[in-house]
Amino acid sequence: MLLLLYLYALQRISASTCSGFIALEPVYAISFAALLFGDPVTPWILVSMALIIGASLILLRIEQKAH
Repeated sequence: MLLLLYLYALQRISASTCSGFIALEPVYAISFAALLFGDPVTPWILVSMALIIGASLILLRIEQKAH
């Protein structure tokens, strides 16, 4: 199912934009695990999440400047 959604998205937006959202999967997983299962979120996890989000934003900005 997720693969079909990914392929659908690739038809609508560029591959680099898709990869920026795919890179956010660990952030989603950590957030859902913390909310649903009460997993602890340590400062290192927050730093890691910030780095992933920052890198994704940079990638999206580069993509926008290219067009």
